[in-house]
Amino acid sequence: MKKKLFLGLMAAAAVSFTACQKNEVISEMPQDEAISFNTYLGRGAQTKGTVVETTQLQTQGFGVFAYYTGQTEMEDYSITGAPEFMNNILVNFNQFVTGDWGYETIKYWPNTPGDKISFYAYGPHDNDALNAISVATAADSKPVLTYTVAKEFTKHMDVLFTPAQEDQTKADGAVDMTFYHALSRVGFKVYSDVNYSSTIVLTGVTLRGKFYESGEMNLGTANITTYDHDTDNSTPEIFQKVNNNWTSQTQSGSNVTFIYLTGGTQEVSYAANATAATVVDNDSNGTNDAQYLMIIPQTFGASDKITLTASYTVDGVPNTVSKEMEFTFEAGKAYTFAIKIGLTTVDFSANVVAWDETPGSTEVEIN
Repeated sequence: MKKKLFLGLMAAAAVSFTACQKNEVISEMPQDEAISFNTYLGRGAQTKGTVVETTQLQTQGFGVFAYYTGQTEMEDYSITGAPEFMNNILVNFNQFVTGDWGYETIKYWPNTPGDKISFYAYGPHDNDALNAISVATAADSKPVLTYTVAKEFTKHMDVLFTPAQEDQTKADGAVDMTFYHALSRVGFKVYSDVNYSSTIVLTGVTLRGKFYESGEMNLGTANITTYDHDTDNSTPEIFQKVNNNWTSQTQSGSNVTFIYLTGGTQEVSYAANATAATVVDNDSNGTNDAQYLMIIPQTFGASDKITLTASYTVDGVPNTVSKEMEFTFEAGKAYTFAIKIGLTTVDFSANVVAWDETPGSTEVEIN
């Protein structure tokens, strides 16, 4: 069986948006055509901790930068500062256009044949209340996004990007944008593989390591890799994998501890395997919604292993176990650490899937 550890084609219904009709235009000729976007949000682009759901992206919106370069192609264009055509404009749902996507100041395609515009987008927009994302422009540089990893995982953000759409013209029509996940998503499950009469309660989960505290992503170069995963030279299978687009990562000299669960009272249930295990419930609202860590892709080797710690009680008697491990977190992938608790032993396993959580993923035993 082929192991498909990849981010699959981002499949979702397209939504289009146009600007509300206000102010600034390139020209006012009858043949003017407003710039619109076809925006695709992948099945896996839904988040708590905070995973971006469609409704959340509609509320928070996403940011778009655009450079108008005339007849010059973008690779030959000299950037002197922030783009004047579109500079981190906010695109969201129902604010500027009732019942549809829109942005505040209408923009039109240039009517001169061959005139070009290059587009760069990310989400959520950097006006988010958590202040985890910021985007800056400078001379000689396309927009650069900075993500700061909060100590509290509930303030983590699901950062999305689109591969650059450069040298677009009026003849190309609507600009197609497909958003991909730039970070690694981490969640936890818990179970017992034996039906004990004893009561086992999970009380705490932490993940500790020298995780990156911040990183930068150039929206002009952020991309994916498309490749043929066919191994038997029969029908080609084309897949997409998110590149690790992060640079300038910062890392403290001491460990960072993400407290995923503390003071918990989740009773551990029987499950036949890790796949059937129960998601660790750390939602203070009691809705049992999954929440996640959102971390910058990183490899932990023998000299800087991560440590997963679980605290639990068996019939009221407290216990704590930890597991050190080497591990690699890749961009655009979701990881689930499953904690198997018995009366005398605790095992850990890790599961990695494409973010759309395609069935048939490979489980890596680390106990």
